Amino acid sequence: MMRYWLKVLSKNIHNISKQQFILDKQGVSIGLVELVEINHIYHRTEFSMFTQ
Repeated sequence: MMRYWLKVLSKNIHNISKQQFILDKQGVSIGLVELVEINHIYHRTEFSMFTQ
């Protein structure tokens, strides 16, 4: 089984409408996961993932 970890990118830590995470596999960064246009009232967001 493969294990993946998400690490928060510090540049967007205070932006409540966008969060970015680094996708990490065994210590190697293999992609990016984004939650964008986060709406805390309606609990909705857009999700995107970029991998190598």
